[in-house]
Amino acid sequence: MRAAQILTVLLGVAMTAHVAHAAPDPLRDEIEQSLRKGILEAWFPRALDRENGGFLCDFDYQWKPSGSQPKTIVFQSRLTWLASRAMTRYTDDPRYREAAAHGFAFLRGPMWDKEFGGWFWRLDRAGRIDAQGKGVKHAYGIGFGIYACAAYHRATGDVAALQLAKDGFAWLERYGHDAESGGYHEYFSRDGALIFDFSSNPLSSERDAIGTQVGFKSMNTHIHLLEAFTALYEVWPDEAVKGRLRELLAIVRDKIVSPRGAMHQFFNPQWKPVPDLDSFGHDVETAYLLLEAADVSGAQNTRTASVAKALVDHALDVGWDEKNGGLFEAGGTFGPVHDKRKSWWVQAEVLNALLRMSQLHPRDPRDYRKLFERQWGYMKKNVIDAEHGEWYADALDAGGNPKANKASEWKAGYHGGRALMNAVDGLGDK
Repeated sequence: MRAAQILTVLLGVAMTAHVAHAAPDPLRDEIEQSLRKGILEAWFPRALDRENGGFLCDFDYQWKPSGSQPKTIVFQSRLTWLASRAMTRYTDDPRYREAAAHGFAFLRGPMWDKEFGGWFWRLDRAGRIDAQGKGVKHAYGIGFGIYACAAYHRATGDVAALQLAKDGFAWLERYGHDAESGGYHEYFSRDGALIFDFSSNPLSSERDAIGTQVGFKSMNTHIHLLEAFTALYEVWPDEAVKGRLRELLAIVRDKIVSPRGAMHQFFNPQWKPVPDLDSFGHDVETAYLLLEAADVSGAQNTRTASVAKALVDHALDVGWDEKNGGLFEAGGTFGPVHDKRKSWWVQAEVLNALLRMSQLHPRDPRDYRKLFERQWGYMKKNVIDAEHGEWYADALDAGGNPKANKASEWKAGYHGGRALMNAVDGLGDK
């Protein structure tokens, strides 16, 4: 080989090595710092209820415990998931291993119904069926229990966690799966009997535990079952799980999403949509969940990718605040915006979706990367509480109160933690 050829080869090797070890994106360290200091260290170990087990959920804006501290399956699962994910990233920090084990112990202990199976929707602080929960169960909550147990098993290899995830899946299959129309019925009494109408609702309401009209199916439950089954299939590649995962993927993509890229929120049992507002945060969240489910189940296709992009584009077209940045709460499928709040979780989901779109469509005229950077700047100014940690419930520019409670049974570290973890991973090698 001639000297010039040798030099060319050596230069090529050097350039390849340089690319392989290129410095990560400059935003990566900043976002990781926000993840660790602003979310993970805000929750752990502060939220551990060392007296009764599980996690405390009620904290004021200065992170002082307040309120009745109910134990709901959604909140307990979300913090168990967050701690499990954190322990796999920061293996030298014992706080996350302790928190993950603590959370899982409560999921397999008081939260799981030893008599009838399945996770209770809500218990009191001491882990007893409370007057508000009345022992009801909900597919939305069962899904999050599966999600958390799968994450804990993935982090630790604990076979008991995998078995509990399997048990949750089996319970949902037995009592909830709709063999005729597909998807899942959602609302159950303690023994697994379906609650179909107001007269049989233990909560004495026309709506169920997540606000859906009793007897109907919801977008919210089914996108999170899609998420849960994706996580379960990653650690347990069972054919039955794969089948249900692909069934849910098709339902979300082809029945819940409308052709324009918005989503219906509610359906009768046969999947006929019930008119309602479009939730922009759920649009962008579902775009991510569809792509994740397709990747894990091996069902990638151009239709799924196209629908995911349409969901993000629709949310930007209708719900994006072009003047200030950030995504509004809800509006009509074709506009206008009816709810101009800017909830913390919505801002997390659009940040996550914009980065994913920038990677998949780097030359798109929208310039998703530029929008991602703008969204991050917006969040630093209006959403992230640099003084006390975590995020304001509603963004400051949309009337958010900086002294609003930092946590509740519906405000955990799941949305923000997931978005920032994905951003760190997407912006450079971890």
